[in-house]
Order: sequence, then C-alpha cells, then structure tokens
Amino acid sequence: MLEEGPDEALSRVMNEIVENRLSQLDALIGKQRVAEFCDDHNLDPSYISQLRTRARSFGEKAARRIELSMDLPVGTLDIPYLNGGSQNESTFGDRVRVARQYANLSQVQLAEACGWESQSRISGYERDEREPRREDILAIAGACNVAPAWLYFGEGAMTTHSMRTHSNLTDRESAIVEVFRCLTRSKQNMAMRILACID
Repeated sequence: MLEEGPDEALSRVMNEIVENRLSQLDALIGKQRVAEFCDDHNLDPSYISQLRTRARSFGEKAARRIELSMDLPVGTLDIPYLNGGSQNESTFGDRVRVARQYANLSQVQLAEACGWESQSRISGYERDEREPRREDILAIAGACNVAPAWLYFGEGAMTTHSMRTHSNLTDRESAIVEVFRCLTRSKQNMAMRILACID
C-alpha cells in the first residue's frame, strides 16, 4: 500500500471538513424546505443549493457566513458528530455533547444552567449510561438552545429560527412552536383555525 503524501493528506482532511459542514448544514435545515430555511435566515437559496451540490466551495468563508446569518457561534458547522457517523447514527449522548459544545458550555456550566447540583447527570448522558428523562431533555435543549426532537431522536433541525427569536418562551411553548413549524402549510392553517376557536 502506498503511503499518503502531505498533499494527499491535506486534501483528505479538507474533504472531511467539507463533508462535516455539509452534514451539519443538512442537520440545521432538517425537514424544512431549503427555500423556507433560507428565508428564515436571510440566505440565498441558490447559494445554499450550490454548496450542497458542491458547485461552490464550502470553505471557511462560506461556513462563517452561514453561522453569522443564523446567529450561531463561530465554528458550529465544524463540530463533528462525535461517533464519526451521520446525525441519524449518533446516540443521545453524542447529541448532548454536540449541543453542549454548540452552546460553548462545560459539563459543569450546563448542569448549572439546568438547575442541577453537579455535572454527573450530564456526564452520564454523554457516556450513554443514563436513560434520558423528558424533563432533562427539555432542560438540556433549553439551556443549549437546540430543538428537543433533535436532541432526543436525532431528527429534524438541530436549532429552529423560532427558538432563537423567541428565547423568552417556556420549554412547553418552544416545543409547540417546533411541532407547528414541522407541519405543512395546510395543517398550520388548520391549527390556527382551531386555536382561533378556543376562548
């Protein structure tokens, strides 16, 4: 077997970074249509499509531009899924770790933000040694500003526009907004008609 030279090694690493950024972008888009996602974040749908089809380079400048448009911490698109696989292959513990890193929190800081006395619960979740409880999922998701469905199931967008713009919502209200955003337009309209009838 031929040994990899410096140019080949650099090329391989750069490809891995781009693949990770594409995976993270797909996770952020979730089940939303690209046009809706772009409209929510003032991004050009054509630009995002070009990145996703590799017609345009997904370099450092492109990654930082998207993070800035989405009010994400610098480097969010570069956080790898820690088990080396895609979002859907990650465990709950992997997603807790990614969410914590996304929020730039240590285990101790996250535990404090959740109202817990020590970080042992966070550590247990990250090692997949604890079964997640509903209240804990909502507390972690709220503290890290990630979608509860993404955190627990690994499905949908990691964050939602509504969660960032309405940070004063309770966990329950955020969950309702998240479910509402996943509905089709016709089902959203139906839900609005039902809510209008409630006193």
